Amino acid sequence: MLRSFDYAAASVPGQHSRAWATQCRSAFLRGYADGELDEAEAGVLRAYEADKAIYEVVYEMRNRPGWIDIPLRAVAELAADNQDPKEPGELASPTNKDGGLASPTKEQE
Repeated sequence: MLRSFDYAAASVPGQHSRAWATQCRSAFLRGYADGELDEAEAGVLRAYEADKAIYEVVYEMRNRPGWIDIPLRAVAELAADNQDPKEPGELASPTNKDGGLASPTKEQE
């Protein structure tokens, strides 16, 4: 579902479509996960999203090359996502500075 928001936003030209996709993602995660994902859950979600986006790159390359920018943007964003979440639609990195799984903060315990 989360990947579908990117495709829907890309089908509508304009600046506000990206903001709309972010709002939809946030609303979906708030409803689905009660707004809270611990770091392990966020890491698993990110892995599934990355897997799906990479699959989409191959699919679009073979079938709809004009659409390849949609999943490529997602792959780049997922690869660069190493910040703490700023809103419910954004995900934190599941790893610590040494590359191991991050420990939950006191708030998450």
